Amino acid sequence: MIPSIEMIPGKYGVGTLLCPMPLDGSGDFNVSRSASNAATRVNAQGFIETVADNVPRLDYRQPDGSIGCPALLVEPSAQNALLQSEAFDDPYWTKTGTTSQGNVATSPSNTLTADNIYPTTSGSDQRLQKVISIVSGTTYTSSIFAKANGLNWIRLWSTQLNASAFFDVQSGTIGTVSAGITARIESYGNGWYRCSVTHTATSTGSGQFYINLTNGNNTTLVTASGTNGILFWGAQLETGPIATSYIPTTTAPITRGAEVINKTGVSSLIGQTEGTIYAEVDLRNAISRVASILQLRQDANNQITVGITTAFGGTNTIAVRAQQAGSFVVGFYKPNNAAGIYKIAFAYKSTDCKLYINGTDTGVIIPTNNAFTAFSFNEIQLGMNNLVNQLNDRIRAFAISPTRLTNAQLQELTS
Repeated sequence: MIPSIEMIPGKYGVGTLLCPMPLDGSGDFNVSRSASNAATRVNAQGFIETVADNVPRLDYRQPDGSIGCPALLVEPSAQNALLQSEAFDDPYWTKTGTTSQGNVATSPSNTLTADNIYPTTSGSDQRLQKVISIVSGTTYTSSIFAKANGLNWIRLWSTQLNASAFFDVQSGTIGTVSAGITARIESYGNGWYRCSVTHTATSTGSGQFYINLTNGNNTTLVTASGTNGILFWGAQLETGPIATSYIPTTTAPITRGAEVINKTGVSSLIGQTEGTIYAEVDLRNAISRVASILQLRQDANNQITVGITTAFGGTNTIAVRAQQAGSFVVGFYKPNNAAGIYKIAFAYKSTDCKLYINGTDTGVIIPTNNAFTAFSFNEIQLGMNNLVNQLNDRIRAFAISPTRLTNAQLQELTS
């Protein structure tokens, strides 16, 4: 594939994502993201760092927690409703049967900002907590970075549901999880894990961000022994079904703006009657959602969208749909329930369209007209600029060609 435009995350500036093709820079993307420099990424050294407003986030963390080639992190807006997210010795945090040693260890940001929380008495219900306001029917995700420091089990608990999840932050495994709770643990290197739980509120009122120190799985008992405890850093509470990238706070809730990444005035780079779209994506958040990976756009009624849908029973169902004059004229869908890295190639040419994913011809699953006349594409969007169906994941590469590749080429490209 000889692309007319190609994006491989690597070089950037304030408000700009640089593309190696075209060589003259005419395909470089515009980047906008606001909110008081609240956005973070994992850098090439493996540490979480803050990224300035309007700077693309090249995230180097791989799904297994290792550090590798960067991917473009694209997320919707999110707010961390918890204050003092790195200061558990602050009076903001209530401690029952525990105490805090502030700034005693190196955190995932490679700074001396991790706190040691340890039990002062043996027994049950030794905890760190914060009362929060919740709204019935709203899905919440709470998360915290934790590292074993003499103790290795924690329990994240929803008092409203009387449900919880247990985490071993030494082995990086999840223990018992109650019904109504979704639990997740992710490695961030150097013994650090991000533990998160998601649940949907069943009433409006007060809930708890609630962390128990425990001796093991499915127990609230803990034995006090000197300063043996758990290192904590980066507490976060947000609405939505996943823990998004960390948003640091001090004395007020902080909102990270959504990424808006697009390029207009590029009609000469896009095939209007035929072409090929290629995307390599890291869909590590396998949840039921509708999201756009990229779009070729003329306007809201004339576009080709490569994205994810909740249709056909897949949490990561990959979909490509062409819309012309407000009607869908081409539709390809590949039901899928797994997180992972996917290579996607969609070739279009009037009545001759094909979608290949990871070397496989997906076929046409939803019958449509399967035909279109010439487009007048003038814009490329990465993510979704309407800020509703934002990707909330990572793009590893993207390219388009103004010609339709052969099926054999599509298979080779995505293998």
